Amino acid sequence: MNDDARRFYEKEALRGGWSIRQLDRQIGSQFCERTLLSRNKAAMFRKGSVPQPGDLLTPEEEIKDPLVLEFLNLKDEYSENDLEDALIHKLEDFLLELV
Repeated sequence: MNDDARRFYEKEALRGGWSIRQLDRQIGSQFCERTLLSRNKAAMFRKGSVPQPGDLLTPEEEIKDPLVLEFLNLKDEYSENDLEDALIHKLEDFLLELV
């Protein structure tokens, strides 16, 4: 993808509030190239801003993104309090390094 197409997708994703799935679909369907070739660009933008049924995420999909917390050195199973304490400790260490 060239820089112009990248800027186009960035701008349209922000303007249209596209989800990741919608952005992937638009890139896969070459929305930028089709819009440039279109005689009625306004209609293309209207059509491109409408989410498709496959673009919507379920609540489970929205929160299932894995977190990589290896830097906390926690065991495989840990409580919420352990996670909170480890995050606070790392944040304190980070802030002290800035001083």
